[in-house]
Amino acid sequence: MLSMPIVFSQLIAGCTYSKPLSAKEVDMGNLLTWSTSEEMSTDNFQVQKSEDGILFTSVGEVAAAGTTEDTKSYRFLDPAIGDTKVFYRLLQIDTDGRSAFTHIAVLNKENKNDYLITMMGNTTTERYFNLVLNSNITGLMNYRIENLNKKMLKTGDANVIEGSNLLSLDLDKLPDDKYLCVFQMNEEEEHIYLVKGQLEPMVGKE
Repeated sequence: MLSMPIVFSQLIAGCTYSKPLSAKEVDMGNLLTWSTSEEMSTDNFQVQKSEDGILFTSVGEVAAAGTTEDTKSYRFLDPAIGDTKVFYRLLQIDTDGRSAFTHIAVLNKENKNDYLITMMGNTTTERYFNLVLNSNITGLMNYRIENLNKKMLKTGDANVIEGSNLLSLDLDKLPDDKYLCVFQMNEEEEHIYLVKGQLEPMVGKE
């Protein structure tokens, strides 16, 4: 079964996030927003973007507040045109060189499905892959995990309710490799690529 609630509002490097990274489509492109409730020696946020959720490239930088206990709100506009599904994350960098990735925000454009994956943890994981799924319906969701040769390695299901659902996949029994995870409910599917292996390390000083 899918299980385990996710906590996305947390201390990452020098930041405590009060509002997690989110993305929405606006007239001029894709608008990213996030907020912090406390920062310590923060330098900047590198905004990174991906088409598959695995390989990310930097699309911009936002200056951070430094050291503060005040709530700070941030915005970044990616003037993307034509992308129907994109993934965003932040690489938050401190003044001493430490850095860390946030969770991944998923933006689906022109999607009329009954459910959407809107937020997820790092797609490179040593065991658990966490995600937030927003659903317009209540029902049973099935999932399967395949390798890139389309061999099915794991299946399962979860009861999904209308609204926000916090779900987790346990990859403990799978070897380190790249996988495709397929979520299906009422003949609608969402595909997410995962990498089972060592987490992306913190960059810079320990």
